[in-house]
Amino acid sequence: AMTALLQQDMHQPATLAEAASILATAGGTGEAARLVAGGTDLWPNLKRRHQKAGEVVSLSRLGELREVHANGDLHLGAMATLTSVERHVAVRERFPALATAVGWISSPVLRNMGTIGGNVCLDTRCTYYNQNEEWRQSISYCMKAEGKVCWVAPSSPRCWAVQSADSAPMLVALGAHVTLVSTAGERQIPIAALYQDDGMAYLTKQRDEIVTGIAVPGASDAAHCRTADCPEYEKLVALVPFTLEHSCARCGQPAAIEAEFGTGLGSSRYYNEVRVYSKPSVTVNSG
Repeated sequence: AMTALLQQDMHQPATLAEAASILATAGGTGEAARLVAGGTDLWPNLKRRHQKAGEVVSLSRLGELREVHANGDLHLGAMATLTSVERHVAVRERFPALATAVGWISSPVLRNMGTIGGNVCLDTRCTYYNQNEEWRQSISYCMKAEGKVCWVAPSSPRCWAVQSADSAPMLVALGAHVTLVSTAGERQIPIAALYQDDGMAYLTKQRDEIVTGIAVPGASDAAHCRTADCPEYEKLVALVPFTLEHSCARCGQPAAIEAEFGTGLGSSRYYNEVRVYSKPSVTVNSG
């Protein structure tokens, strides 16, 4: 069950500079100021008291952040809906695995509202955190929200909530970068560097930084990337094929092992997996 939204100050800036300025000075009420894009993650979180916000800064009026174009590199504006990314001709033709990965996110209704920028910044989740207020209150909450214990690993000093950014594994495999803007200026970082190994402090971007776009290099080996389900982690995996050249330990003859390297998100961190196809029963996992 969801409760009503608490009172917040709502800002709808008309320019990116105005949005950055508001975000830099917001939070005077003591509660965090939060950005909202499509709202499919933030509004339910606020209603269920997972997150709190004294002020909300909407990016809905920033039309320039909705653009998707591919002149060499692929540029995805942070406010481009997941549906528009999935259906874009250039994405389907040049980055088909990315279109597939985005098309697997949630449901059509949420993809029509959710944005690619919002998806890469999704809140982390776990069974104990992703419940209504009454349920969480009955267990004295958890470390991520008002409690002191991570119920996933009660003896752990840290939160183990799981990263939920479904589009991130494929964007990492494609070597994408994100653009971050604040009143201090603009910077670009590899999208892999946007995440860190902590269920609470899961993003490296600063509180006053706005993700404005994602750039995928045109030189990415997109034709050989594909997506797959990973039952162990229940998240998408981006897989890139490769061949291991080696010599047979018995006869010394050259041999090759066909395999795929996968990257994904699980337990609020990246995990790597090598799937060896010359011996289908062999799977080597490393954290």
